[in-house]
Amino acid sequence: MSTDNPVSERRVLRLYVFAIATYGFDYKASVSGAGAAMQTLLLLIFIVCFIRIVSAGARRGIGVGPLWVLLLMAALFMIDSATVGLINDQALFRVLANLIPFSLYIGASVLTYVTLSIVKDHRPAFLNGLRLACIASAVFHVVVLVMTRGAIDLSTSRYEVLSGAVVPSLGILPVGLAQPLSMLDIFVVLLNLALAVVSVTRTLVISLAVQVAALFVARPGIIARASVLKGVGVTSLVIIAIVAGDFAAGTGLTSRWTERLFLSQKLGSDPSGLSRIAETQFMWQHFVSSPQTVVFGNGIAAVTSMEGRAAARNEMLIGDQKRTGALHSSGIGHENYVGILYVAGLLGGGGLLTIQFMNALQSLLVIRELQRRPSPYRAADVHLGIWGGVIVMGMLTLCFLGPVFADRDECLWLGIGTGMLYWARELVSKTIAAESVVLAHPAT
Repeated sequence: MSTDNPVSERRVLRLYVFAIATYGFDYKASVSGAGAAMQTLLLLIFIVCFIRIVSAGARRGIGVGPLWVLLLMAALFMIDSATVGLINDQALFRVLANLIPFSLYIGASVLTYVTLSIVKDHRPAFLNGLRLACIASAVFHVVVLVMTRGAIDLSTSRYEVLSGAVVPSLGILPVGLAQPLSMLDIFVVLLNLALAVVSVTRTLVISLAVQVAALFVARPGIIARASVLKGVGVTSLVIIAIVAGDFAAGTGLTSRWTERLFLSQKLGSDPSGLSRIAETQFMWQHFVSSPQTVVFGNGIAAVTSMEGRAAARNEMLIGDQKRTGALHSSGIGHENYVGILYVAGLLGGGGLLTIQFMNALQSLLVIRELQRRPSPYRAADVHLGIWGGVIVMGMLTLCFLGPVFADRDECLWLGIGTGMLYWARELVSKTIAAESVVLAHPAT
């Protein structure tokens, strides 16, 4: 009997973790194109690992499975938005640059699905590898930030300290309501929670709230579990410890969080919210401006801007055109769902948009099934399935509030969660089908 398969599975797993973890070194250069060399290197590493893993899967008869619909809609989106962009004389470099994050989303979805399908006997190791990738992404991101921008100033730090793994990492907290957590899980959460606190980013609070709510919506009875009370107690203690440490060190993080949380009460409106509303209004108006843009969109590198009363109100509150303009770029804006229609129209974006909302629904169904009947599945499989659903819910929530589809690192982790979700969905379907066969033809 050959012993090559177990070794090959471990090799596939190492390639997968390497491809994911190295993207922690990705960064946004202050000058356009300044980080092109590093970004190209990371993309080449990802492509090489992708080809090797997908080829290993093909030799085992493993394809893209249920991902084929997402791949079809993604291809239509990319072809439509790129073609319209080039027809509208949008810069080729900008068109390609705006396609890369979305390509990583699709690539990571396939890579994760295929890897999970290959490593049948090493899924606990896959789980640990993903935890280590979360740590590597957070640490490497901070290292690159310090090397390129200097020391982190806690009095002014914002979302630049966050890697794309922060939402998946914080998603471990709600997973802990349904599954036991390891010490490595706890370390991942604490590390990324510390960075989230330093970033003073309110959208993370909303994303985490939705991730927690997903567990309760999928399985309301979970509220009676002792693990829920324990989780609430531990989280409360951590928050108290953070606040106490902040006051002791005099970093001012608590006051910054208080100011951010109650900014709208102080100013009468929230500048960040106004800018997103104004940008979304701009994209929507240009989407519906003609039959052509409704069907085909404005192109993947179309410039986003702000318009309407929200833009005027935002300008009055901030009074700084540079700060206002810094929130915007070309392509998909800070509200990703309207942004998809803005750049690709109904032809290129309608199907993709439907898939995103279907993925949210499927996440709830998978989380529900794995909580309701965990016994037919291995513990690592249940953990991976629930975590995948939680990641998708958190990242799709973030798509309402930030430019996820314009961020390489965040697209990568959305793809990881999506691949986990589709693999878990197929696992659940096969298990239910197998049980139905047994019930229909019981042993005599």
